[in-house]
Amino acid sequence: MIYAQHDFFDNFKSASAFKDKFMMNEIVIDELARVIVTNKREVVILLRNEGINATHNDNNQRITELCLMLIKQNPNFVKTLKGLIYKTNKQLVSNAEGKTLSVSDDSLLSTSIVSVASDGSGILPKELNKRISIAESKMEKGKKGLSNNMKFMIIGVAAASIITGLIIYIVKLRKSAYMDSSLPMSNMSNAPVNGDNSDFDIE
Repeated sequence: MIYAQHDFFDNFKSASAFKDKFMMNEIVIDELARVIVTNKREVVILLRNEGINATHNDNNQRITELCLMLIKQNPNFVKTLKGLIYKTNKQLVSNAEGKTLSVSDDSLLSTSIVSVASDGSGILPKELNKRISIAESKMEKGKKGLSNNMKFMIIGVAAASIITGLIIYIVKLRKSAYMDSSLPMSNMSNAPVNGDNSDFDIE
């Protein structure tokens, strides 16, 4: 199971405290899927550092096969992969910063990683690929959600600009109307005032 908002460190500590090997292995499978999907570039770098011909164009299933093969053969890869699991969780889980595992739990994590990779039933690759598909789907939904948020933000900014423009236009119109109404009326030229007809000649 892939937890939407899980804390790897606390979950693994709990499983370790109850000596629940099944749960520890379940957590490891989730973490391997999560790391391959969210940090594929760094997984590829780890594989290449160990002499494996992996590329960024390889699909996640291919990367999974290479990881499982190398886990069974190379203790150093297990160590570096475990470090990437730590790093990925601290990047994705807000409250994971500063957390770590005890020396004994760290050792159990290494054992669990090797254990799940060494499973000879043939179930693990299928199960891991299934969880990778789930993780990919969740990541894609997250990207779409972020894209929609950006669209709403752009629309909101555009609407605010239009409203601001209208307010400025209305203020200018009112100011112009006020200035026009305050101008003095023009005098009537040569018009008699108060019955003064001096300018008119009466025969």
